[in-house]
Amino acid sequence: MKRKLIFVTFIFAFLMPKGNAQSTYTANEAYELISTIKSQPFIHITHPDAQWFPSAGLGLFMHWGIHSVAALDPSWSMIKNCFWVKCDCPIAPEDYYRLAEDFDPVAYDPEKWVLAAKQADFQYMVLTAKHHDGYCLWPSKYGEWNTGKYMQGRDLLKPYVEACRKYRMKVGFYYSPRDWADPDHKNNARPCYRNEQRIKSTVRYLFVRFSTDREGGEAGWTGNL
Repeated sequence: MKRKLIFVTFIFAFLMPKGNAQSTYTANEAYELISTIKSQPFIHITHPDAQWFPSAGLGLFMHWGIHSVAALDPSWSMIKNCFWVKCDCPIAPEDYYRLAEDFDPVAYDPEKWVLAAKQADFQYMVLTAKHHDGYCLWPSKYGEWNTGKYMQGRDLLKPYVEACRKYRMKVGFYYSPRDWADPDHKNNARPCYRNEQRIKSTVRYLFVRFSTDREGGEAGWTGNL
């Protein structure tokens, strides 16, 4: 039986505040920023191993990371006037990133997550391997913002995948190409992917690491791996 993975990437057009300054966009300005992405036509994936997805039914999408320490929205809690977060007092970026020092999920038990999801009749699960803040839930060799620096190399993805395999739950990752902790991003006012090769290498690594076949679609990313 082939192992399968849903892999989803999204590209957003919000500007990360430069340095430690907080964003002061109005709701309308924020909406215009995210609307600057050029639309791409929907591409139907024809690979036979992906055809289960249109009728998959209920799926569980989990945002989990350093932001969970303070029960914040991932990444967007640093943006003032973000129209879907509705946060008038965003957390300062330096305080947000300091949460990585306290993120140490000693009670992490993904088997409980998977069993609860199956009981609720979920058919697949997707975990945020990396959100826009740039923090990776595994000890990535690309950059320093990951568990290799803060958790002595602990891999939080491996037990999640193993739990999904054990209980025959289709397993997926969310990986954002955006990296708000990267100086290349902070110094550009519009979306810029000068580290495209690093993005591709990271995504390729995750596929190879977990011996997976590609199953999911990608929104906003058209490059080849």
